[in-house]
Amino acid sequence: MKLIGLMLALCLQLSVFVSGQEDLKTEAPKSKCLCTYRNTPVCASNSITYPNYCSFDCARRELESSGDGLFIVKRGRC
Repeated sequence: MKLIGLMLALCLQLSVFVSGQEDLKTEAPKSKCLCTYRNTPVCASNSITYPNYCSFDCARRELESSGDGLFIVKRGRC
């Protein structure tokens, strides 16, 4: 009888865990930018060195949506 109770408790915990995982799958990704890692740094007007143009462009688009601007100051590190 104790074994059946233990099995039921484990099944209940497993079902709660699995249902919680489904909620994570439906959450939207935080960033829509996918960049490959290419080490060609650029220095932006916010004095941040981005590892490549793609990373800079993602940050620029995110700032533009909030009303701010961003531009490249030079190629290479700041």
